[in-house]
Amino acid sequence: LLIGHSLVLRAILIRIGVSTSYANLLAAIFVLYPNRLFGTLLPFSDVSFSLFWMTAFGLVLASNRSPRSLILPSLAGMWAGTAALIRSAGLLYLSPLLAGILVSASEGKGRRALLFIAFSATMLIPWSARNFFLFGTLVPVSTNAGYNLLIGNNPMSGAGWNRYVDTSSAVAAALRDAGGKDWSEVQRDSFYARLAAANILQSPGTTTARAGLKVARTLGTDGYSFGLLETYTNAREITIDMVKDSPRPRGLRRFVWALYSVYYQIIFILGGAFYYVLAGLTLQGLWAERHRRRDAWWVMILLLLCVILVVSLTFGLSRYKEPISAALLVYLGTRLSQTREQDGRRSADSRDASDDRGRRGRGC
Repeated sequence: LLIGHSLVLRAILIRIGVSTSYANLLAAIFVLYPNRLFGTLLPFSDVSFSLFWMTAFGLVLASNRSPRSLILPSLAGMWAGTAALIRSAGLLYLSPLLAGILVSASEGKGRRALLFIAFSATMLIPWSARNFFLFGTLVPVSTNAGYNLLIGNNPMSGAGWNRYVDTSSAVAAALRDAGGKDWSEVQRDSFYARLAAANILQSPGTTTARAGLKVARTLGTDGYSFGLLETYTNAREITIDMVKDSPRPRGLRRFVWALYSVYYQIIFILGGAFYYVLAGLTLQGLWAERHRRRDAWWVMILLLLCVILVVSLTFGLSRYKEPISAALLVYLGTRLSQTREQDGRRSADSRDASDDRGRRGRGC
């Protein structure tokens, strides 16, 4: 899945005007980005969600540059709808992609927006219909929104994850007192959402301050690795489990632990370096384009706002900024294509000026 999407990314970048060499480089970075590459070792949703959303982003940009194509906005809708099925927050993240179509200066954007919405719905409707028949109410994707909301907004909540709902006797007692012993998933989740809303209303100042910490923690690091999706290093725990029962000599066990720890820390540092370099280049580009505001600019800004909203309401883990780390590469590709266009125009203007001088010289 990772390699396939990197090849699709390369094709999209070339289609929107990126040179082949830069498209190869960005596609290689996409595959080798440490957290994404190692995140494929375990079947968590973060990597696949990021892959599908990133591809939908590229297809939206390609559609804007080929306005007569009907297949490109349709594929963008299918990929965006699939991303929303993988992670329910993807429903919110449909809005930046739709905005990317609507702000385009190319013709037929209304038709392309309708195709995008229709094919996104095509992916979502069957699962939503299944949920309706199962629970008797509209549940677009999943039944854990209230659960996550309560985890992120409770008396024990910090900037990161905690297992408050699972471990709190107070929540269990409140659920039992409300008669929720035989409730369905949807009814329990609505109950969790009401408890979370009560906590927010009871201490809005604390909630706002904690939301700022969540956003800073999420966007400030790219710290989960090896598919464990944690914001702290887990090298010690993994390595101790690997060697604590080993019959080999104690010195060898220590050497193995040290070697593994150093290797892990190198990957950890490389992952951070990738993230900070790509994020810095993207912020520089967004600032430079603040007056021109092309389609990719709007998608990135709205995506960032969506991530901030989700993190503020739930909890702060670096995994929750996905798909930003993948979208950075697509945005940087558009910057490279613009640079190429500008170089081409300057070259053409230079040739025209040279031809004019030559004609004037011959006329004299």
